[in-house]
Amino acid sequence: MSVRGLGWSRHLDLVRMPDGAWRADVREAGTPPSGLAAPGVEDPATLDRALDCDIALCPVTNTMPILRLGLLGDDPPAHETHLVMAWVEVPSLRVLRSDQVYAAREPLDPATGQGVVRYTSATRDFTADLTVDADGLVVDYPELARRL
Repeated sequence: MSVRGLGWSRHLDLVRMPDGAWRADVREAGTPPSGLAAPGVEDPATLDRALDCDIALCPVTNTMPILRLGLLGDDPPAHETHLVMAWVEVPSLRVLRSDQVYAAREPLDPATGQGVVRYTSATRDFTADLTVDADGLVVDYPELARRL
């Protein structure tokens, strides 16, 4: 992914290797604002259990764990599932470990084609009930995004 600001830009290629290790290739140009964290992964070992990435402020990346866990299926897990994600901070493109919890809240309603999944950040004090469509794409992420 790429970010740009006045007089600077950054690009991050984040890849999960077949052995489960994460690799981050970074390119930078210009002078970023002071205080902006360095891009990339500081300690790859912290991401060892991460299967997916999660891009800050991007509801599309919630789809991966929703589908992986079968949270919209006929027999979703009856309990919360704890996951480790490779969380990409925006605009720095710093990659951090993020402990997250997902749980099915409301099954897929055939009439509306929507269901509800609870997302909780175990790293920050944050919980949201995400309304999703039958494909697991977020329709409504309170305080962040709503599909039109």
